[in-house]
Amino acid sequence: MSGYDTEKIQSLIGGHMDRPMVAVETGILLGDTTRKMSGMFRHVISIDIATGIVEAATTALADLKNVELILGDSAQVVPELAKSIHEPVLWYLDAHWFPGANISRENPFPLWDELDAIAARTYPDIVMVDDVHAFGRDDWGCDHPAGVVERWGELSEEAIVTRLGRVVKSLIAMDKVVCYLDDLPQPHNHIRE
Repeated sequence: MSGYDTEKIQSLIGGHMDRPMVAVETGILLGDTTRKMSGMFRHVISIDIATGIVEAATTALADLKNVELILGDSAQVVPELAKSIHEPVLWYLDAHWFPGANISRENPFPLWDELDAIAARTYPDIVMVDDVHAFGRDDWGCDHPAGVVERWGELSEEAIVTRLGRVVKSLIAMDKVVCYLDDLPQPHNHIRE
């Protein structure tokens, strides 16, 4: 993930009504963001679909007791986490597909599935979607998995806000769309059409 500046992220989180103590990150890469988040949150869960990345991060982050690494497809893991975590969460989502990663997956653009699962929660979460600079790009210079270019054409701050539905504030900062979600009354009776 690109550009995780701890002080700036802290300032974006600090003004929200319930500061999340749990962070969920999609896309581990080198583990740098995961390491920085571990100093800010009680528990950090980081998901990646690439076995080699998770193995390398397991070694690199072994000293961090509050970090949990999950090997899996975020389109499937995020909905599971969204149902099982019962407190506000910072969702730090990687928006783009990495060309040349040689990763086979049914859904090469998991962001919509991730956002739908988060939208169904009842907590005042914060959602950060990384890589605004890449929204809508179709110039990766290599073959794309089916549907990626079309979905990139749909990606924007407005589309993310619409998908989440219960956004009380959104902004673009540090190459991220940041959405602050309203909490919904318990028990959760929200029906998504």
